[in-house]
Amino acid sequence: MKKYSFRIGLMIVVLLLATIMFYDNKDKSEEFLVRNDLQDMSVEEIVASLEDKRDEPIGFQAGITSTKLLLSDEEDTVEIDLPKDQFYLSVAPYINQTHPCGIHNLVTCQGELANVALKVLVTDSTTNEVIVDSEVHTYSNGFAGLWLPKDRVLTITVTYESLQSTKQISTSEDDNTCETTMRLL
Repeated sequence: MKKYSFRIGLMIVVLLLATIMFYDNKDKSEEFLVRNDLQDMSVEEIVASLEDKRDEPIGFQAGITSTKLLLSDEEDTVEIDLPKDQFYLSVAPYINQTHPCGIHNLVTCQGELANVALKVLVTDSTTNEVIVDSEVHTYSNGFAGLWLPKDRVLTITVTYESLQSTKQISTSEDDNTCETTMRLL
């Protein structure tokens, strides 16, 4: 009987500690978002805001993986889960210059074509289902952000003026969130 009481007591302590850590992290996240003027926004809104903002405070960093938005400043680091069924891809098509990139940095990545309109067509490579077919504007950082369905193989065609580029990408957990290899010809 003592053995079971000890186990139950230990389980209660572990649950209490996990609850305290969860709320402590939640409070830390909320404080971080308020401090960096990102409160009351969805993860999609935070990403769009950071993609278009070029005056982040010194020491502020924001990266996006296939599963998390990673934010840090001089005081804290915060991770925010992305929607389970969505994949964020930041695309910077180029004419003359680009840079290598894998995990997109919302703060430091800079593409060539800032604040321009692109025609973007995204189709499922297997079924030919149209995922995106619209005009998309690049942010001030030269990237266009696309929220795409997760775990798919997709074909992206980007058109700018009379120039075009097509590339196949995938949106699985281990895939890159930064696409900088689409040269417009």
